[in-house]
Amino acid sequence: TPEEFAEILKLLAIDERARAEANAEVDREMSMASSDVGAGVTLEKYGRTIVKTPNGEPLSSGSKTQVFWNKAQNPIGGADATSLIMHVGYNEWIRGVEEKFTMRRASGEAQDENNDWWVCDIPVSPTASVLNFVISDADEQSWDNNDKENFRVAVKNVADEDVWAVIRELRFEEKRAAALRAIKEEKERLARRAKEAAKAKQIAIEVGLKQQAFIIYTEPKVPQAGQPLKVFYNKNNTHLNWSQDIHMTGGFNRWTHAGAGEPLKMTPPKEGEEFYTAVVPSVPNDSWMVDFVFSSGIGEGAQYDNRGGRDYHLPVSGGNAKKPPLHVVHIAVEMAPIAKVGGLADVVTAISRAIQDNGHQVEIILPKYQFF
Repeated sequence: TPEEFAEILKLLAIDERARAEANAEVDREMSMASSDVGAGVTLEKYGRTIVKTPNGEPLSSGSKTQVFWNKAQNPIGGADATSLIMHVGYNEWIRGVEEKFTMRRASGEAQDENNDWWVCDIPVSPTASVLNFVISDADEQSWDNNDKENFRVAVKNVADEDVWAVIRELRFEEKRAAALRAIKEEKERLARRAKEAAKAKQIAIEVGLKQQAFIIYTEPKVPQAGQPLKVFYNKNNTHLNWSQDIHMTGGFNRWTHAGAGEPLKMTPPKEGEEFYTAVVPSVPNDSWMVDFVFSSGIGEGAQYDNRGGRDYHLPVSGGNAKKPPLHVVHIAVEMAPIAKVGGLADVVTAISRAIQDNGHQVEIILPKYQFF
């Protein structure tokens, strides 16, 4: 089917994009592996060593090793800290923070005012040419990022072509899975949003029906497409309260439907009742709204109750047509992020997106500033 074919094309596009991103990422890491990344095996600062490796040599990619960090005279975690966290990435954070490791005080190391060594065990990534890390306390509230330069440790990359080929495929599968997961999450988000919107719409319909029930209501309460509709109208709560006869003019889809009928003379209420009645033989299947006005007669001289120019409208359930989207135009002096001074810019952008998410067309008109 066309829908299935479109889904196949979408999956092919996801594969192609994931492959391109994986190749670009791995190519960059391979380039770093064959060049000098400028990282050392120790860091000297404030007259003392801050970072070191176990044997003073570069780490080896694909191996499990240790990294030492000196907390001396560093307030992070407090003097009585029992654990710290090392946030680790590789190759200048090419993939962000990849792992977190709990650090412990190193045994067998000097402990004095210039030495308070902590250590953690790290399985070094097979693609690594440099190990990047920052330190935080256990609650991740206080951080040491080496004065915004982060900590860097040299890694000797020993991956051969076969290893890189495997990594390339793993990265492709990882990025493809992430893309599919994002699509699934977006579908779930839209489904939740649609469910919430439907619930809110139902509540709004019920409130609207209650608000005008003292003048007009129907059986069934919500008009059903393809079914007859009985309309009840109370003239006593309108300016037609003087008229003995009441006529109902009905239409559909805000008077745009071709199936609008001739005015109907409504049946007067029985003694002790207040509501006039009339029956719409059938609500069209392609309708989404029923429209009404009421009058004292037909033609010249008749007076109308059109709800102050707004008419009476009731939503239809079960129809095969949908209410057409609105074309909304905002005229504003600013809009984030292209022309922003204050909060109005954020409001214009946010409300426009919300309206667009509900299926409507949105345009924004801004002054032609010189920077455009």
